[in-house]
Amino acid sequence: MSAPYFASNFEIARAQREEAERRRQGAAMAAPSADPAPAESALAQVVAELAALLPGLRQAIERQADAKPPVERMALRLDEVADAIGLSRRVIERARSAGRFPKPDLAIGKMPLWRPETVRGWLDGGGAQ
Repeated sequence: MSAPYFASNFEIARAQREEAERRRQGAAMAAPSADPAPAESALAQVVAELAALLPGLRQAIERQADAKPPVERMALRLDEVADAIGLSRRVIERARSAGRFPKPDLAIGKMPLWRPETVRGWLDGGGAQ
């Protein structure tokens, strides 16, 4: 009685993997030892390229340090409020609907905006109104 079809495919695949592994091992053993000089010269070339990049990187970091400091946001959008207090947007929307979150200080179109002080005050008050 012959083995099931999938078993023979399994055996064929295993035999192919084993043969490929034997070929790889034979090729590795038959390969002549590589001369370390080309590897050392390639490493030296990479180190030289990195050394050439370092002054430019240092200048870029110094320019960033000299740049103007970021402006503190005067108003926060819903996603920014959610990120700042560690809640999801949906949780805040539900709290707004239930009246447990402060009303926006400003709305531009349909985009509600809160002053950071409003959100901090709500948090200082225990997060409930």
